[in-house]
Amino acid sequence: MHLEVHAEECTGCRVCENFCSFHHEGAIWPARARITIVALDDDGPFVPAVCRQCDDA
Repeated sequence: MHLEVHAEECTGCRVCENFCSFHHEGAIWPARARITIVALDDDGPFVPAVCRQCDDA
């Protein structure tokens, strides 16, 4: 399963990090998610950064 990310719609809520970590780790563990949200400023804009290191990334 892959999570479809639309960077232009990102609000910085980080739900994608929770979903990803739960899918891959079986627990909500955002530090182990294959996606992380980066804020370019204190109030955004927010940019999803996706890990591409794995074969199934």
